[in-house]
Amino acid sequence: MNRGGRDRSNREAGICFEFQTKGQCTRNRCRFKHIKNGDSAKEPPKGKRPVRVQETPAQQEARKVYNEWMRLLGTRNDANDTNIMRRVWQGAFDILQAGDRDWIQQLPVDLDSDDDIRNGRQHLQAILDAHVQHGDHTTFITNCRYFLLTLTHNHLVSSLAVDSYVGSIYNFVSGVNGVRAVTFFDRLCKAVVQAQTNNYHGVAMDKMESTLQLMSTALKEMLRRERRARLQDKLPSLLDALDTTAVLFTPVTSALVNKRTSDMRAMIARANSMLAGGEKIQEATLTSSYPRNLVVPSCRHDNDKLDITEITIFPTREEILTDVEEFLPFTDYDQPHFLSDPRQRHIDTYFRLLRHDMFSDLKEALAGIIHMALRNGGALQDSKLSLRDIKANHYSQCVVSDVEFSDRQGLYASMTFLQPLSVQKKSARHQKTWWEDAGRFERGTLLSFLWQTQSVVQHMFLTCLERDLRQFTLEDETGEPFATVKVQLTTNDEANLRKLMEVSLTGKRGILLEFPRIRPATFTPILENLQAIQRLGQFPFHEWIIPECQEACLHTRVTQDVPPPLYARAANFSFPLNSIVREALSINPTDSYESEELLNKIENCTSLDRGQCHALVAALSRELAFIQGPPGTGKSYIGLQLVKVLLSVRKKAELGPILIVSYINHALDQFLEHLIKTDIREIIRIGSQSQSTLIQEHNLQHMGQEERKTNAENWLARDKYRDIDDHTRDARSILRNLRSFRRVADWSVLEAHLTTRYPKIQAQFPRVDEEGYELVGQYLFDSWRSTDNSGARSNRDAAQFEQASDLEHLLDKATRNVYSLSYGERQHLLYHWVRELHDEEVDGLFQIVHRAVDTKKQLANIHSEANLRVLQQAQVIGITTSGLASRITLLKKLRCKVIICEEGGEILEPHMVSALLPSVEHCIQIGDHQQLRPSVNNYDNLSLESRRGQLHQLDRSQFERLVVGEPGRPVMPVAQLNVQRRMRPEISTLIRETVYGKLTDHESTTKLPDVVGLRHNVYWLDHDNLECTPGFDARNMKSKSNDWEVMFVHALVRHVVRQGVYKSSDVAVLTPYTGQLQKLRAAMYSDFEIILSDRDREALEKDGFEADGQLSDKAEEDDDTSPRKASATDTQSHKRKPLRKKQLGELL
Repeated sequence: MNRGGRDRSNREAGICFEFQTKGQCTRNRCRFKHIKNGDSAKEPPKGKRPVRVQETPAQQEARKVYNEWMRLLGTRNDANDTNIMRRVWQGAFDILQAGDRDWIQQLPVDLDSDDDIRNGRQHLQAILDAHVQHGDHTTFITNCRYFLLTLTHNHLVSSLAVDSYVGSIYNFVSGVNGVRAVTFFDRLCKAVVQAQTNNYHGVAMDKMESTLQLMSTALKEMLRRERRARLQDKLPSLLDALDTTAVLFTPVTSALVNKRTSDMRAMIARANSMLAGGEKIQEATLTSSYPRNLVVPSCRHDNDKLDITEITIFPTREEILTDVEEFLPFTDYDQPHFLSDPRQRHIDTYFRLLRHDMFSDLKEALAGIIHMALRNGGALQDSKLSLRDIKANHYSQCVVSDVEFSDRQGLYASMTFLQPLSVQKKSARHQKTWWEDAGRFERGTLLSFLWQTQSVVQHMFLTCLERDLRQFTLEDETGEPFATVKVQLTTNDEANLRKLMEVSLTGKRGILLEFPRIRPATFTPILENLQAIQRLGQFPFHEWIIPECQEACLHTRVTQDVPPPLYARAANFSFPLNSIVREALSINPTDSYESEELLNKIENCTSLDRGQCHALVAALSRELAFIQGPPGTGKSYIGLQLVKVLLSVRKKAELGPILIVSYINHALDQFLEHLIKTDIREIIRIGSQSQSTLIQEHNLQHMGQEERKTNAENWLARDKYRDIDDHTRDARSILRNLRSFRRVADWSVLEAHLTTRYPKIQAQFPRVDEEGYELVGQYLFDSWRSTDNSGARSNRDAAQFEQASDLEHLLDKATRNVYSLSYGERQHLLYHWVRELHDEEVDGLFQIVHRAVDTKKQLANIHSEANLRVLQQAQVIGITTSGLASRITLLKKLRCKVIICEEGGEILEPHMVSALLPSVEHCIQIGDHQQLRPSVNNYDNLSLESRRGQLHQLDRSQFERLVVGEPGRPVMPVAQLNVQRRMRPEISTLIRETVYGKLTDHESTTKLPDVVGLRHNVYWLDHDNLECTPGFDARNMKSKSNDWEVMFVHALVRHVVRQGVYKSSDVAVLTPYTGQLQKLRAAMYSDFEIILSDRDREALEKDGFEADGQLSDKAEEDDDTSPRKASATDTQSHKRKPLRKKQLGELL
């Protein structure tokens, strides 16, 4: 796309971020404008209208309609001119309904205006001031209805490209602290009540009903955007009025309005609790009568916050070094917690537990290194530094060699470090090969840089931006081999930026730690989304996810009575089954899902068994549904049938795209492949981790490139690109100044600073002497800087003078006579001036970086608008839970009403909560909690299988928690699948007698052929060959392996494959130990293509093994029993003529 040229003649200077947000600026020389929020409305572009070179007749008509509407918008309007009012807002609604993308995006720009051509805000004010005239409720309600239809239209509120203009419109509607909006909605609500109770025939009942629904929608959207409006005193009474008015209409409208007012009350409660602060909460907790001492977050360090929305995702230095006990809440709701609201408590609990799982081991390891460095000052420079059990790669003699800024990457740094000892001995060519194969410094990997300044060990979290292998074979002036990698700060806050620039200026050396199995992109979006949910108080299905304690549940098992989805409660709504049955049949979601007659009809008309029929009906009849089944019972198949049925009502119920969510990429790809093979083609896969060739053409990245941008998007993008160019130019200028501070400060750098801050000192370096001769200031300054009038020089570091001298006294002395200072005092003063310059430049850099990040987000939203249009056309969207959280802004705009969760039993509860978009009305979880649980990093503290973890149970999925139930609380109903079609009876007996007592075999399993090449189909093998002693990889003492079993399995797989009968997907090898898994891969890699699941890859990386299947150099050198060596002779003949390539799948 053409980014446009530079046209800065009319561009305003930047606005001071600190002054804008805090109302004051602490900088003495600030280059930015001091304008507070709201003082300057953004100026929409004038005279810019979409122009298309070749317009279709429909586009020409759309232009004509828009121009006619613009003439109306240009007229003056007041609250009494109801005719113009109706034409303006009905015309706006018609434009949005017509669907022309260019004019849809132009409309909010024109509405958010007030100039000679457009009077958008004046028309907004007129409708907000309108009232019932002469008892004419019809006109008032009709005009307000068209206004609300416009204000809440999906094309308006879902646009990412012009969302800033839409936000400005809502800001105007809200008024100061929501007064204008609350007054308007209250007036309209009373008019609707009067019209309905007095039975005015001029207003149709359905129009009044839709007006009430639109009021609740618009009010909720306004509160979401305008935080101050949540504190409006009259807002609670308005919500009560909405609830009371909703009772006058149908149950569906009443339920819809009640749901929205409930969400709004949660927002209000949240806002009020934030306003009150933590004192009231803490006081209530401390007076609790619980026998256990409760640890409460109380600012014991700088990241110890009561409110999780104030917690920095990455641990701070104080947090890492603190000795205070971390607050880890219990998942048992009978245990104490400082939050009384169950929704807030739930989000708070899982945010803290997930964050602890991600960082607890890391914090402990970093604290150990910092304390060791404090005891031994040279520890950070030791290339042989022992990290004990820390799963990290470390690089010594690391220095921030440069800090740069680019238009694409923003602010980044170059980190130069000494090559590892094992690599230094290699030639340059072999060094490059080693780095290529090592898989280190992959993009997005978490890094940690530690360095020591005097008696303080500093620390920063970074992420790897990119590695250039040409920078991995360099030598410094001493001939030592160094490497360089580009990194970025994980958090661009002012404190981290200052530390980065400080260490860059001083050139301090330290140690760089790489944590190859920690990718912030996989968990930070989840944590940030939980913070956003807590901030807004929007928690779908909270009444089922957080069941209340009931006395009856103490004595018997009580099952929740879950109603149908909100969209399915409309009168005469039903799910037609014509997409999966051979005759006309439908499901009424309000009928009993236990109806034998209905189940018989479905079973007779489909290939579904009885359990699957029950699961189909139950899933469609409950807004939160669970389907559980052992292996081979058709869980994915029933999910496929559900998608077909839901697609048949997609338009009627305005479901939007159906969202398919899974924690694992492989499970998601498999489900989407099944859909594609059944001719459901309008599928989009979001994410780049798919390994399926069938899904490649359905990837959003591929499909989004084909979508044309609108004219509005093009000029908005060009404007943002110009802003980014400005940010880049200004940032690079500041960085050049900061680099100059590394050298000896010269007159060209200090003259302007002294002229502004210390003019009396600057005047003592004159350009003209007493006799009128011109002097060179540079010469005078250089002479003064190097001369010692006291006759003695100090070797102390200039920074030490900052502590030893009275700065004010020194400045006063210099003001009187700068030449009277001693050499040490001069060096001290020079250091102080450079520090002042440095701090001022860093202040400016922070503002630029902050604005650049904000601009790039806006630009990303503009580019995402095309993706949004593509997604809106899809029937089905597939995405992982972490992918969903990272694209939450985009997905919220889709307003999906249905989520189907595959392998729900393997998803951590915080991931599941994060996946529940605010618009969701129907959630179906399919899985089996009796198979694999979610995995956690901190087993000892957080797993329900450990003693301490019993209190927290982070690895207990929401699926398991709600289906199995909790003491004293009702359980969620679950549809059980019991007929398996995968295993022959000899195998299914093994799990039927141990786990699944009700599991039955489908008759087809008795007809499965015998395994070719083997005498029996099931074998039990007992042997006396001992396990290996630790030595293969001493990093993991828990993992087990057995070389004899590795060779036996390798030989058995080769034997089975040689029969020539089985496909690549027919053979699987299972092992419970990562050590054995790694050896199996090493032994068979020359004969087969090894395929691992996502979980197995994570397990290998977690236990310190290489994820790509290659053993580390050290491991192979140290271990004579390495499977690769042990099988070298055995496989040598096969390397020349390998067996036919096969895939080895890890199945569970």
